[in-house]
Amino acid sequence: MLNDWTSWGPLALSMAGAVAGVGWAVGRVWGMQRRVAPPHPNARTARFLAQGFALAAVLWLAYGLYTGYARFLPAADRAWQLAVHASALWSVPLFISAIVWAASIAMGWVMRLLQREGEDGARPR
Repeated sequence: MLNDWTSWGPLALSMAGAVAGVGWAVGRVWGMQRRVAPPHPNARTARFLAQGFALAAVLWLAYGLYTGYARFLPAADRAWQLAVHASALWSVPLFISAIVWAASIAMGWVMRLLQREGEDGARPR
């Protein structure tokens, strides 16, 4: 089989799904971080946690893409590899996105706690 771009189509769509899932989760955490107003005493902490989450999500995406799709790269006959590992085309992006999605829910809880911590009515001295 000729090594043409049609053999990369399903693989590229699968990778795009993983990137979109991680992007959605990072966007969700950044949206929650922006709800903590800059004058809030915990705004810096929320921003730091959101940056750490984004870094961890990108590292997890890179690791997941490498380990999930590395079996397709050295394939001489990519069509055969895609047929043998067809379930990986939907399970790898779901696994990558599910881990980041669960972490974004936990980060949402932390962001809400940070936001509510300064709203108890106590004034800083």
